[in-house]
Amino acid sequence: MLARNRFLLLVVVGGAVLAIISLSLQFLNLMPTTPIVEERPFQAADGGAGVALGKSRKRVFPVPHTQEPNPISEAYGYCNIPNHTEQAWEGHSPADYKLLSVQVMIRHGDRYPLYSIPKTKRPAIDCTLSVNRIPSHPLLNSFIGHMGLGGRGHWETPLSSVPRLPNHSACEMGELTQTGVVQHLRNGQLLHQTYKRHNLIPSDWSPRQVWVETTGKSRTLQSGLAFLYGLLPDFDWTKLTVRHQWSTLFCGSACDCPARNRYLEEEQRRQYRLRVSDT
Repeated sequence: MLARNRFLLLVVVGGAVLAIISLSLQFLNLMPTTPIVEERPFQAADGGAGVALGKSRKRVFPVPHTQEPNPISEAYGYCNIPNHTEQAWEGHSPADYKLLSVQVMIRHGDRYPLYSIPKTKRPAIDCTLSVNRIPSHPLLNSFIGHMGLGGRGHWETPLSSVPRLPNHSACEMGELTQTGVVQHLRNGQLLHQTYKRHNLIPSDWSPRQVWVETTGKSRTLQSGLAFLYGLLPDFDWTKLTVRHQWSTLFCGSACDCPARNRYLEEEQRRQYRLRVSDT
C-alpha cells in the first residue's frame, strides 16, 4: 500500500515538473508560439482554383503586439473580399445519406452605408447597374432585362411596391450597389453548379420546389432576386411567389416581442448619439 502511494506521488510530481518546464520553454521563446498556417484549396466562382490560408486550431500562447493593430487588414483576414467567392462543403454529404432539400439563408450583398458620418461628406457612389462598370457579370445584362418583367410574378404585400433593381445614380442610405448584385449572381451560379448533380432543381422545376421569403428592405429583396437568377436553370416569373417576412429572425408572429423591438430602437439611437459626440 505504501509503495503504491509513493508511485502515485511520483507520477503527480513528475507531471507537474514537466508542465512547468514546458511553460518555461514557451515563455522563453525556446518553443514556437505563433499559430501554424494551414493551406486549404478552394474552388473559385469563376472556375479557377486557389489556396486559402487558415489558422490552426491548436491552442497557443499569444504573442504580445509590437505594433498598432490594422483594422483593414484584419477585416480582409476575416472576410472574403467583395469580388471573391469561395466554395467549401456545399453539396457534400456522407455516402449513405440522401439529400432531400437545401435551405439557403443569405445576407444581402454590398450596400451603401446605413448612416452618414456627421461633419463628413457622403461618398459619391452610383447605385444604378451597368454592364460596362466593374465589377460586372455575364448574366448582368439579362438580369436587368428580366427584372423589368417582375409584374408577371406573384408578390405578397408590401413587396410589390419595392423596386426590384437599385436605381439611384447617387446611392440612398442602405441601397444595394452593383457589387452587391454581382456577388449574388455569382453565389447563385456557384450553388447551381454544386447542387446540379443532386437534381434538386430540374430544368422544368415547379413552383412548389422553390420557396422564397424576404424582408421588405429593397437590398434584401434585390439580393434574393440576383441569387435566384443565378441559381435557377430557367428564371420564370410566373412560377415564383415572393413572400414577405416582417421579422429579420424569420420566425413570423411566433417571435414577436415588442420589448425587444423597443430595446433595439433605443440601442440604435444611443449608438448614433455616440457617433455624433465622437466627431
